[in-house]
Amino acid sequence: MKSRTIAFSGAIAVLFAFLACVCAPAAMAQTFRGSILGTITDSTGAAVAGAQVKVFSPSTGLSRTIAANDRGEYVASELPLGTYSVTVEKEASAPLR
Repeated sequence: MKSRTIAFSGAIAVLFAFLACVCAPAAMAQTFRGSILGTITDSTGAAVAGAQVKVFSPSTGLSRTIAANDRGEYVASELPLGTYSVTVEKEASAPLR
């Protein structure tokens, strides 16, 4: 009877180890940060490359400025949770001659 108890305890230990390995990645994914992302387009739907995107949190005063890539996409990552305003600016290019 003692060998069955040891085998049963071993099976429980293996099951617990398996569950710990399966659940660990989900537990590590918890975070208190977020991201704001988007794509900037003009009135015709064309991407606005190089636009300056300013992300501002009035409650913390955090301000971050990022440039949109050549497809008009931007990502402001690792932001503390909160409310943000997003503004976009792009200087008009000089006319071609």
